[in-house]
Amino acid sequence: MQDLNEKAVVVVEAVARVILAAVRAQRHES
Repeated sequence: MQDLNEKAVVVVEAVARVILAAVRAQRHES
């Protein structure tokens, strides 16, 4: 179960980075 938790954390971090990058790009454009 720890393996799944660790993988979940990595995925969540990656998704958060992508979302932050998209938000920053949209704000930068407008």
